[in-house]
Amino acid sequence: MIITGAGGSGVLLSDAVTDNGLSLMEIPPDLDAAFREFLPPFGAAGNPVDITGGEPSSTYEATIRLGLQDPRVHALVLGYWHTIVTPPMVFAELTARVVAEFREHGVEKPGGEGRFRAPPAERRVKCPLPGRKGRIRSPGPSVTGGHMSRAGNEAGYTPPAGPARPAAPGDAGTAARRTPTGTARPPGDGSGIPRAREAAPPPDGEPSAPPAHGAGHPAGAPVGDGAGRRVSTLELFFDLVFVFTLTQLTVLLTADLSFATAARVALIFVVLFWMYGAYAYLTNQVPPDRPSRRILLLLGMGAFLVCALAVPRAFDDGGVVFGLGFLAVVLVHSALYTRGHGRDVIWYAVPNSLAALAVTAAGLFDGLRADGLWLLALVLQFVTPFFAEHGARRRGGRDAAVLRAQLGALDPAHFVERHGLLLIVAFGESVIAIGIGIGDRPLTADLFAGAFLALALAGALWWTYFVRDEHAAEAAFTAAPPDRRWRLAMNAYYYAFLPMLLGIAYCAAGVKKTLGHLTEQSGTGPALALAGGVALFLAGDVAFRSVLRLGPVTFRAVAVPVAAATALLGVRLSAVAELLALVAVLVVMLGVEARRSPARRVPGAEAASAG
Repeated sequence: MIITGAGGSGVLLSDAVTDNGLSLMEIPPDLDAAFREFLPPFGAAGNPVDITGGEPSSTYEATIRLGLQDPRVHALVLGYWHTIVTPPMVFAELTARVVAEFREHGVEKPGGEGRFRAPPAERRVKCPLPGRKGRIRSPGPSVTGGHMSRAGNEAGYTPPAGPARPAAPGDAGTAARRTPTGTARPPGDGSGIPRAREAAPPPDGEPSAPPAHGAGHPAGAPVGDGAGRRVSTLELFFDLVFVFTLTQLTVLLTADLSFATAARVALIFVVLFWMYGAYAYLTNQVPPDRPSRRILLLLGMGAFLVCALAVPRAFDDGGVVFGLGFLAVVLVHSALYTRGHGRDVIWYAVPNSLAALAVTAAGLFDGLRADGLWLLALVLQFVTPFFAEHGARRRGGRDAAVLRAQLGALDPAHFVERHGLLLIVAFGESVIAIGIGIGDRPLTADLFAGAFLALALAGALWWTYFVRDEHAAEAAFTAAPPDRRWRLAMNAYYYAFLPMLLGIAYCAAGVKKTLGHLTEQSGTGPALALAGGVALFLAGDVAFRSVLRLGPVTFRAVAVPVAAATALLGVRLSAVAELLALVAVLVVMLGVEARRSPARRVPGAEAASAG
């Protein structure tokens, strides 16, 4: 059996196999179905199995395990095509680890590894399994040959040759066509020249998904040169449901603008956003491009909806309901995560499940005991990355850099766009707050002036991130090697994004409470929520820029305390004075920054790779 990450290498290896006296086995229907469980809809089962270049290393591992554990497969040939998604050392490490694991259990099969790069006259494929000898030379420069074991035939492993089976739906354009004699030929017109590969029709008659961003690029090449995979409508739908939790947190805060409630709102959101980040990371590596994944993602949305509905009473009689909904969020995520990381999911699932159980238990208590269980959940979430990186490394004997490269196999364009869309939807919450704050009050000129000021404030915050930061962040992610991208994602899009999103929620609560009383002095709570929300957003953006080394951050860092100080204007003068001051602070900050740094080089190109 041949397992490859590129259709062309599968065709070449098929010729090399048959030209040297070996046989391509006919894949039984049950084994064919098992392989398809791990393939994207545009991959191809059959023989060769084409997992495509955009799949993470876990897909290589899962398919290799299937081939080794099935007794009907007598020998494996692995065709590796160098991509940034699965770097060479990651592929080599996982192959050696899986083969050694099966060898310990008495399973040892002949095998070979095909490595394909630029086309010199002839390439050799070196067998990674010790004790296997033999050489296959290609009949011409257009076909890659190499070292591959004849030991399968010599040891009696060769399955009987049979008549060619009809191509399976997933075989189109990838599996070699067989002549009546069993010889594999590349798809084409009979001339022996492979034609362009055709995408196999996905299951259920659904449209094919594009290959993952960066597939087929050599290591170190920017993966951001192409269009990248776009965020799907289902992922955007998921984000809309999640942002409803932010809306509910705003409702909770508006009902009681106190420091205690603000702290509890922050605690709930930090716990929830951890799992949102886990889903965003998951769908970057395991896109919802087939029915089973879509159904699971819809179940995760339903679980988040349960949490959102219970948010206003999460510290009262709705705490257990919130916790059970959150546990469902974790369990659905864990089920999906097995598709991208296999058994490594245990290092995420166990601490996340314990955190969900702690939140559920908190619903049974009041006061400090409940707060303590919420903090325990927070601690369990924060140590999960440590378990994911170090636990999996010790269990599998993998090098830390190799594991970080596997964790960092992200599509930068998709990842940045996904979080940007979340921020846009969150800004929509602040606009909704304008309408709720007005309510059924008379539509006067003063009221419209206040509404436009609130909209200008949201627009200035949008400008702060989207005009420069989003594209610069994608460039920084693209330039960063995969082993650094994992931590960049955590630091930039979780730890730094937290205060940005929380700041929007606080600001929305302040807008709701002040729009009906624009000419009056604000209470301490509404004034602090409005000014503190803007300051918190700016502080998060400063952290975001610092993590990705975008720069400059000085003007934004100075604006943080200035924005916070505008709360004094709301308390001592009026709400409209505070709104005017906040808009002025942001406009001046953006104007000075644009004047002092009007044009910059592509950010992150050197800085992101220097660490």
